[in-house]
Amino acid sequence: MLFLCSKGDIMGGRGTSGVMGGGFLHGGGGDEELEYHPIFPAYFNKQGRFASVEGAEKIFSDKYKSAKTEYAVSVDELGFVHSASTSGNKSVTIIPPIGKNHTLMHNHPGGSNFSGVDLNTFATNKNMKTMKAIGADKTYSVTKTKRFKAESFVKAISKARWPSKLEYSEGVEWWLKKNEKAFGYKYESYKTR
Repeated sequence: MLFLCSKGDIMGGRGTSGVMGGGFLHGGGGDEELEYHPIFPAYFNKQGRFASVEGAEKIFSDKYKSAKTEYAVSVDELGFVHSASTSGNKSVTIIPPIGKNHTLMHNHPGGSNFSGVDLNTFATNKNMKTMKAIGADKTYSVTKTKRFKAESFVKAISKARWPSKLEYSEGVEWWLKKNEKAFGYKYESYKTR
């Protein structure tokens, strides 16, 4: 379920790594009191003339990949950060405002793959083109293609299952790779830059 508020969307970012053979856990958002702390995006906009999304990702991951608190930034197609926020000490992040075709980058303090709330937010935010979850060791990325089927994807997330031998992050990766063509997105994971 996507929660909206005047300051942005709410994401449950960390996922839970102890679930075996289940589906996405829609962690976060429940009775937890939400905090929104905007931060200045200027720190991230120091790439000079040759700015890129990859450059912004490197600056973000250098600063926050090992942080114990969740942070999020909205990056345009040229690599400039327009807005940034943190959740304070909460595990639920209210994402900053996102412009058209932006990439949302956020860190996962536990290093896990996307949560169900992350993927619901990705699917239902029409401006968001790509979402990245950055951990200390691994980064996960999902990007909409022209064939992306938001409604079907959201329904499928609620019914998702994977082999019981897989831990949470492995199960999410298995499910997302298996369903790329069916729902029109591109998924990848790689060593954090």
